[in-house]
Amino acid sequence: MARIRSDLVGVTFAHAPGAMSPVALHGGDVVPDGCTVGPHLLAVEAEPEAEPVPEVKPKARRKPGPKPKAKAEATPHPEPIPNPGVDEDPAEH
Repeated sequence: MARIRSDLVGVTFAHAPGAMSPVALHGGDVVPDGCTVGPHLLAVEAEPEAEPVPEVKPKARRKPGPKPKAKAEATPHPEPIPNPGVDEDPAEH
């Protein structure tokens, strides 16, 4: 059976066949047989449970104070690439 959305604030009135006056439907109420209610007022059927999403803990904040100094490492220098014609001594030619 169809139900009215549980987050509905207030009421909606529906005309039930054979009723003398409209029926007031609150959030979560079952829609009587024969009543026509807009789809925007109906609760969405529960979908099968999806895999639970693991909780992510926030990273611990560092205490205020001086920042730790990083160790400086020497950058390795590659061997120079010979450039013929430029790196040669002009006196040799």
